[in-house]
Amino acid sequence: MVNSCKNMGHDYCRFYEGEFETEAKKPTEFTEFEKAVRPLMKWVAENYDPHTKILISYDKAEILQEKMGLPTEDYIQD
Repeated sequence: MVNSCKNMGHDYCRFYEGEFETEAKKPTEFTEFEKAVRPLMKWVAENYDPHTKILISYDKAEILQEKMGLPTEDYIQD
């Protein structure tokens, strides 16, 4: 991906992009995050369609459903 977080200098993106050879090499913070979110991801997959997202902050959680979208990278500046 041309405009990936990793290419923009953010080290944490390697978690998302799967650069760990083994589970043991994942940092503890990432492992704890994964344990917390996987049950919610499973619940969304079992109860909603692929156009559903959950937005979580410290004081609320929201279920969001896309009605329409147009993904494009046409206007991203390098």
